[in-house]
Amino acid sequence: MPDRTLDCAEFRARIDGFLAGAEAGAAFEAHAAECGQCLERLLDAALAHPAEAPVPAGFAARTLARLPAAAPSVLPYAIAAACLLFALLAAWALHTGLLFDAGRWLAGIVARRPVLAAIAAFEIGGSFVWAWRAART
Repeated sequence: MPDRTLDCAEFRARIDGFLAGAEAGAAFEAHAAECGQCLERLLDAALAHPAEAPVPAGFAARTLARLPAAAPSVLPYAIAAACLLFALLAAWALHTGLLFDAGRWLAGIVARRPVLAAIAAFEIGGSFVWAWRAART
């Protein structure tokens, strides 16, 4: 017996059966191809109830085994290089006397702009705390 055409109400009544695995039939497929609203309803129902797929045994272990090993962190080396550069610049500034001039200049800024000096001290302190915590992880 040939399949008859479906109206929207019949189509919507068959959606759950179709998603459960029942044979849809040519009329169901033809209606889905012709009616945009019913096709949208079918897609919404399919997305609301995704199919369960069994996960093979050992899938997670095989997947994790394929991942490359984590690259070593360069952060400790960057911090060591920054400390070495700071020490070299401090030694140069002390040797040339620039450190004392900078100290007088900094004292003048603190005297004239105490709020700016407090903000700068807070930023510098925060940077040291960040670097210390980053080096520990």
